Amino acid sequence: MYTNPYCGIAIAFDGIDGSSKSTQAKLMVKYLQDMGVHVVYTKEPWWGMMTEGDHKLRRAITRLDNNKNAPAPDEIQKLFIDNRARHLVWEVIPLLGQASPTVVVMDRYAFSTMAYGAATTPFTFEDIYRLHEGLKYFFLPDLSFIMEVDPKEALSRIKKSPDIFEDVEVLELVRNEYLRIAAFFKNEGARLIDSSGTEDAIFKQIKPHVDKLIMEKFRH
Repeated sequence: MYTNPYCGIAIAFDGIDGSSKSTQAKLMVKYLQDMGVHVVYTKEPWWGMMTEGDHKLRRAITRLDNNKNAPAPDEIQKLFIDNRARHLVWEVIPLLGQASPTVVVMDRYAFSTMAYGAATTPFTFEDIYRLHEGLKYFFLPDLSFIMEVDPKEALSRIKKSPDIFEDVEVLELVRNEYLRIAAFFKNEGARLIDSSGTEDAIFKQIKPHVDKLIMEKFRH
């Protein structure tokens, strides 16, 4: 497995749309800032230094393309991986490699592509993991929180126009893949979090894992 080789800490929040991953990622940033830890929030897809592939991906997932021009589901997942490769090179790795140790909190990362890809293409999540092996600087985060919630509840939380994945049947398939991924990568820092409760109740499940990691990596 590809563990984080840098002096900083990488923490990812993954889960179906509406699972509170963005909310919890931002709460974690504030919590770490209040502790005096240097922390940076970043989000995928990453729209910095956009390529034509990024524009194509953005049009596809926001339904700006009509069905005739939209890329196939497997191509969409490959565009996500290409986007991630540049996100790592241009933002994540420079932050993690700083002399002053930094925590990078990622709102979505590789497990998202693995779960959504396995649910919407002929690929398995293992196939998509293997596609990541071709990325020069790919690694797994120190901690990956997989937010677990019923798709109907998740959709009820979404206030914006739905993207191509925000359908209850699709999200149920994605949820099942996330459960498999959480079990498979348990020894690589994947932690399944019940995100059906309040923001505070969810954060209380996450905080001990992060506290332990900070103590182990930064306070030794």
